[in-house]
Amino acid sequence: MKLRKYGHSCLLIEDRGETLLFDPGRREFLDERATPDAFAAVTLIVITHWHPDHADPELVGRIVRRSGAKVLAPAEGDAELRAAGVEPTVPSEGKLSVGAFDLELAGAAHEPILGASVPRNVACLVNGRLLNTGDSFHPLLTRYRGVEALALPISAPWLKELDAAGFAERLAPRRVVPVHDGYLRDFFRTRRYDTYAQYLEKRCIGFEAKVGPDTALEL
Repeated sequence: MKLRKYGHSCLLIEDRGETLLFDPGRREFLDERATPDAFAAVTLIVITHWHPDHADPELVGRIVRRSGAKVLAPAEGDAELRAAGVEPTVPSEGKLSVGAFDLELAGAAHEPILGASVPRNVACLVNGRLLNTGDSFHPLLTRYRGVEALALPISAPWLKELDAAGFAERLAPRRVVPVHDGYLRDFFRTRRYDTYAQYLEKRCIGFEAKVGPDTALEL
């Protein structure tokens, strides 16, 4: 199984000839290579929660028209996705298999935010190896302690670095892939990566800072 990152929380997972895409958000959060052509082989799109940095209905629509992918998305996005020509399925908690991907979905509350209602957030374990929590550090996610890889939010208006690092320490994955960093300028992102890496590697947790469109992480 290979993992690539296309900026912020947009993750592309390839396994056994099929491809899963997480959270294709608005253009300003993503790598410039996050295009419908780049995602032409995607078979499944999973949106963890309905915020613009995680879900751009226009982009999702273009990807679906290019790839024919199925879409799992929260009910809050239903009207916008249908307006973009997409017929989504609202994910239910529990286990689900779609082609090469065995998913375990768990409702995990979005972290508190200021000035807006909190959307429903779904964490997703992929093939027993990668845990994507969306925007959640909920205690119930400790059931996945020891997972091979954790997609860890490292920066957000709602996030404190000590909370993120403490969450990773509690889950004790073999390695962390930093996500939710599209808010950061490059020079500051590099410094944050260094800080997290030093903290986590002392706790025997690898920090995979170089995952990108051209650099895949083997899981």
